[in-house]
Amino acid sequence: MGEGKRSIVANLSGIRKEIGDTALVAVTKYVGIKEIKELFDAGQRVFGESRVKEAIPKIGSIDAKWHMIGHLQSNKVRDAVKYFDWIDSIDSVKIAKKVSDQAIKEGKIIDIHIQVNIGMEPQKSGIPPDKVESFITQIKEYEGIKIRGLMCIAPQGKDPRSYFRQMKRLFEKIKDIDTLSMGMSGDYHEAIECGSTMVRIGTRLFS
Repeated sequence: MGEGKRSIVANLSGIRKEIGDTALVAVTKYVGIKEIKELFDAGQRVFGESRVKEAIPKIGSIDAKWHMIGHLQSNKVRDAVKYFDWIDSIDSVKIAKKVSDQAIKEGKIIDIHIQVNIGMEPQKSGIPPDKVESFITQIKEYEGIKIRGLMCIAPQGKDPRSYFRQMKRLFEKIKDIDTLSMGMSGDYHEAIECGSTMVRIGTRLFS
C-alpha cells in the first residue's frame, strides 16, 4: 500500500467519522481513476463530477452512484442522462424538461436536486429562494425526473450558517423531498450543524 493510498483512505475514514450519518458525495473531478478506485476499495460508493466528457471514462470504470454536480448545458443533457444517476444542478425549466425527455428515451428516471442560488449571487446559477416552490410546481409532473431535494453553494468569504439555515427552512417547507445537499470541503461542518443531509467533498479527501 503506497503512501498516497494511505493518505486518501485515512482522509476518507476521518471524514466519515466527522459527518456521521450524513451522506458523502466524493468529488473526483480533479483526480483520476486510480484515486477513485482507492476510495471505492475503501467503501465509498457515491461520487461527483462536474464535467460530463471528463466523467464518462471514470463512470465506465467504477460501478458506483454518480452525481453530476456542475452546471449542465443543454448540449450535454443526452450524455449526462445516459451516464449519471443524479443531476444535482437543475436550475431552469428548460433543462429539467430536456433531462426528463431524455431520461424517458433512455428508459430511466433521473434523481435530481434543484440548485438554489441562496446568496442571490449574479455569477452563480440557481433558482432564487423565493421562486423554488413555484419552480417545483412547474416541473414536478415531468415523468423522467424525480425531485429528491435541494442543493446550494454558500457565498465565499461569509459565515455560511445563515445561508444554510435559510436552506434548511426552505427544505422543511417542501413536501416529498428527502435530501438537502449543502456543504463542501471548506464548510461541511457548518452545513451539517445546520441540517445538511448530504455533503460534497473533494479537496479535503485528496490533500
